[in-house]
Amino acid sequence: MTNTIFLSTLLSLASIILTSGFLQLNVRTGEKHHRTERTSCSSAYAPVTESSDTSTSTKLAIASPSKEKTNIPCTKSKRIIIKGIKEDTRIGTAKSSSYTRIKNNKNRKDNEFQWLHWVYNQWKDTSPLDLTDENIIKQMMLSIPKWSKRKSLQDAIRAEELLERLIQEAIAGNPHMRTGITSKSKPIPPALLTVSLFNAGCDAYAKIGNPDGAQRVLRRMESLRNLVHNGSDVQDFANLQPDEFSMSTLATAWAKSRSEEAAQKAEAILKYMDLKGLRPNTITYNTILHAIAVGNQVDKALKAENIVQRMKHRHKKYGEDCMPDVYTYHALIKAWSRSSLPGAPQKAESILQLMDEAASFNEKLAPNTYCFTTVIHSWARSSEKLKARRAYHLLNVLTQRYYDAKSNYKVQSTRKNKKSVNVLKPNVKTFTSVLNACARPVSELEKKDAFALAKMTMKELSIGTYGRPNFLSFAAYLAVCSSTLDEGIDRDAEVKKVFDECIKAGQVGQIVLEKLHVAASPELLQQLIGSYINDRGEVAIPSHWSALTKGERAGGNYSILTEINDYDMSRMLKSSHLQLNDAQKFGAGISSSFDSSPTIVRHGENEILWSTHTLS
Repeated sequence: MTNTIFLSTLLSLASIILTSGFLQLNVRTGEKHHRTERTSCSSAYAPVTESSDTSTSTKLAIASPSKEKTNIPCTKSKRIIIKGIKEDTRIGTAKSSSYTRIKNNKNRKDNEFQWLHWVYNQWKDTSPLDLTDENIIKQMMLSIPKWSKRKSLQDAIRAEELLERLIQEAIAGNPHMRTGITSKSKPIPPALLTVSLFNAGCDAYAKIGNPDGAQRVLRRMESLRNLVHNGSDVQDFANLQPDEFSMSTLATAWAKSRSEEAAQKAEAILKYMDLKGLRPNTITYNTILHAIAVGNQVDKALKAENIVQRMKHRHKKYGEDCMPDVYTYHALIKAWSRSSLPGAPQKAESILQLMDEAASFNEKLAPNTYCFTTVIHSWARSSEKLKARRAYHLLNVLTQRYYDAKSNYKVQSTRKNKKSVNVLKPNVKTFTSVLNACARPVSELEKKDAFALAKMTMKELSIGTYGRPNFLSFAAYLAVCSSTLDEGIDRDAEVKKVFDECIKAGQVGQIVLEKLHVAASPELLQQLIGSYINDRGEVAIPSHWSALTKGERAGGNYSILTEINDYDMSRMLKSSHLQLNDAQKFGAGISSSFDSSPTIVRHGENEILWSTHTLS
């Protein structure tokens, strides 16, 4: 009996101890649980006040554990916290960091813009020698390269004005400017006019394709150096001599100028560098090659070939830093693609094959999307047989390489592999170039094949993997319809289908309407745009039709409306006759296709000139 009582007493004590320990455990876990939930799901819970009173905490922990389980709307977040899953957290962090980076970048640009204008206004109302603050002079020097990167004529002028003011300060003898050759024992003032500062001013004009401004800055540097020979005290001007970067910048200005003299000027720059003993590097040669490639010289492709051979020779014999790279070969391909010499597309494609062979030794020479697109463009401009097949074949080769590189990137995801994927991805220009190759079949036998290839190309582009068709793509496909399909119901059906898609895409540019005029029958043309012809004989299209057209150039030689002969008049519907007569009563004459250039206007907007952007 005594043993039984003793055992029951021990069991009671053990039960009390276990219960107490369980309560303490619940108190601690409850406090921790509430802290965690307040941190991760604070918006989903009622506010919980922390108290130093232990009884309150106990009450919160034990009061109703069922409420904690049933009143948790943030179950997913809780599960992430408990299991340590990082995927959703990582996505949220990436989005947050991306937003922060964009916001910081915008703030940085805004701050830089305010700083540039503040520095610019510090000297406007002063005369030379009035700038007594050395810090202002330093900031003026720092602001010149910043102005040159803004890519506008006004900003380039401001960079030149700052440079000229610093020159005037140096000539006037500002004590904060280094105006003489200082001995090593004396402190050297940091404000020194250098060649790089003039190059920055020259680069401001080069970026906007203004060779006159770039040459003016370089001539100013030459004039300062001549002051030393004429007895000037500013001895540091003797070091102001244009270098390789100066000449490269000037060549860039001519290459971007679209001037007819660009190619000749680029060649003259190369001769000047040889005369002055300057060694052009790869970047200099590439700039000169680009200027020659976009020029209008008949023998530009042969000149580009000679320059590339010169680069190889000088690199091999003299060890100069002018080894041809992928940009060199792309400029060479461009020169051949714009050439009218016989066998130009075959030569362009052979350069592509040469790059493939060189890539086995140097992967940096592997051809990219721009190289392939330029070769396809070369086939499109030519009058070679089966050019549509050659262009489509090159597109398939590029697409296959892109998917191979993409598969390699998925297996081994690195930044290097990602770059190799991006440079091989076909773009809208690639597909449009193939469409252009299909638009002018050489013989009647190629028409059916060319239309089939164009239809497959347009269908693949419309999927959206490589971008969406733009106004040039639609115009090229309409050109294919007009050159490969016979007039009739089938052609009108295809033209109407593609024009409706063009309207939905907001890509009805001026060149699209030009090609529509050629491809559509008079009845279909009247049906599609007849109601948008205003009383002046102009086509006033709705604004949403061309809402997404970007980059179309003004000017051109075609008009939408042409003189309607008796045969076309007989094919027009009666309603079309009435609309035409009404328009003519109000003085809306029908213009010739080569006489004048009527404009396309949007409702309530200014008139837009015709595009000169050809499909080839």
